[in-house]
Amino acid sequence: MSETINSMKEHPQFRRRSVELARRFGQDVGDFDELPECYREFCEIIGYARVCNMLVLSDLNKGLSIRRVAVRYDLTRQQVETIKNNGQKKK
Repeated sequence: MSETINSMKEHPQFRRRSVELARRFGQDVGDFDELPECYREFCEIIGYARVCNMLVLSDLNKGLSIRRVAVRYDLTRQQVETIKNNGQKKK
């Protein structure tokens, strides 16, 4: 498990996207290290793909293509499609 957590933290955009997600929940931070510990731990536990989940759905709802969103968040198109399909099931 610690190997998985370490690899999540090493993703080049992990820290940036975690901050972006926290901002959407009202946190006024400029850097990952400024996040409250509970936010940092939460992001580390759920992983990069889940951190991006809400960001992906938001971009898709704005009309961005699956391919463009996949490139933006460094995910596969299949991952983006899965996020999209799971998001539609919850509506």
